[in-house]
Amino acid sequence: MKLILNSTSKLFLIFLFSFYFVCEANAGWFQQQSGTVSGLFTVHFINANTGMSAGEQGKVIKTTNGGANWTTCYTNSSYYFYTVYMVNEFVAFAGGVSGFFIKTTNGGTTWSVMSNPSTNTIRSVVFVNPSTGYAAGMSGAFIKTTNQGVNWVSYPEIVFTINSLYFLDANTGYTCGSGGIMYRTINGGTNWSQINGGGFDFNSIKFIDNSTGVVVGNAGSCYTTGDGGTSWIQQSTGIDNTIYSLSFVSLSKAVAVGGGGKIISSTNAGITWSQQSSNVTNILYGVSFANELTGYAVGEGGIILKTTNGGSTTVRPMGTQVPERFKLSQNYPNPFNPSTVINFQIAVSGNVNLKVFDITGRKIATLVKERLSPGNYEVTFDASLLPSGVYFYHLDANGYKETRMMTLVK
Repeated sequence: MKLILNSTSKLFLIFLFSFYFVCEANAGWFQQQSGTVSGLFTVHFINANTGMSAGEQGKVIKTTNGGANWTTCYTNSSYYFYTVYMVNEFVAFAGGVSGFFIKTTNGGTTWSVMSNPSTNTIRSVVFVNPSTGYAAGMSGAFIKTTNQGVNWVSYPEIVFTINSLYFLDANTGYTCGSGGIMYRTINGGTNWSQINGGGFDFNSIKFIDNSTGVVVGNAGSCYTTGDGGTSWIQQSTGIDNTIYSLSFVSLSKAVAVGGGGKIISSTNAGITWSQQSSNVTNILYGVSFANELTGYAVGEGGIILKTTNGGSTTVRPMGTQVPERFKLSQNYPNPFNPSTVINFQIAVSGNVNLKVFDITGRKIATLVKERLSPGNYEVTFDASLLPSGVYFYHLDANGYKETRMMTLVK
């Protein structure tokens, strides 16, 4: 259906696209309402809908509907939490300053304080099964449970601060921390051996399997290993901001977050990285992916970002025929819920911008912002977090401009 605009609509659109909009949510990452301005240092999701985040003021918040709503399920202004881990939809742990360690068995409705043999700040907690879990932190603190957190045993073999802890199974685990020091255990934490690392402070370590791992840290540092941590190769991330958290999305794709709102991703297990746009400058301290597409990032000021497409907008070329003219097609389906496909064609190579605006003129998303060769393209617009209503999408390519209207009905 061809869009026909009357004079009033044309005047509105002239105003719409001449106005400078400062509020923009990226097509890859959307900002959510956390309900708090306290800094959030950690996040963990067990599926696309259910997750927890924690941070300043001893606050733990939870969502069960994919972040559409977040509720505070615990607060204690005397402590900060640096790590939260959900074993399942009922059982979760949060740890922080001075070894303060809490547990819930009813999804966060009530919490109990754990007896912790260490008084050092907890920075990381992981479970390999419902019974066996590990926690670690400042001054080399390392504790282990084999009975669902009822009792914890300390194994004080490491003398450096541990910022991140990762276990492949009940026996094989890795730590990283201050001074670029990393350790490995093959007997469930009873004994540790120091492994090679760089000179940077490391903040997050993850392994895909017994061979392949990635560690990230200060000054945009990244090292990869292909031999289980015996040797490490320094990789370029393209940023010099501190990287605080790393999450593997699949066997080869990883996403990391850090200072200045930086989000970077790798599709080859950390060897090369590209930047994703967050449209925020807040420090991002934590990231967690529930599956290959759905992920969450949290940070200072209570900010929470979500992606439902892996964090980036993919422009898909359609066929090999070179079009004779520029064109922006009507989206389909239309009306739509919650996503729709937009097709456009480019006759001459150049910079292409495709943006979405709401009826008030606020920029909602930048779907395309890159240089494209002549061809036919399509891109998917996901409006899962937007309310029903009329939206406009605008193509600007080599001076060619066209606008169309679409309707979201939920």
